[in-house]
Amino acid sequence: MGKTKSGSSKSKASDAAEGHFNLGLCLEHGWGVAVNLQEAVKCYRQAAEAGNAYGQNRLAMCYEKGLGVEKSAEESKRFYKLAAAQGIAWKDTTQ
Repeated sequence: MGKTKSGSSKSKASDAAEGHFNLGLCLEHGWGVAVNLQEAVKCYRQAAEAGNAYGQNRLAMCYEKGLGVEKSAEESKRFYKLAAAQGIAWKDTTQ
């Protein structure tokens, strides 16, 4: 039996979000490409907005440290909480 359209679309969206997250890592760390923190943040944001917990966590870290984006404790906390709600808690979100 084939996948339903909604299942297939969800899978494709999930794959795309993971791809954005992975590209963000490459851009952040210079893995195979020149380091570009602003573009890394764009990729993390695309992943985060698609519901990718790793993208949400990494975007939160960028806001926390001011990497490629202006520091924002509010945005950092918001994205850390979204990631934590999905079981990705690399930061204490109770503060």
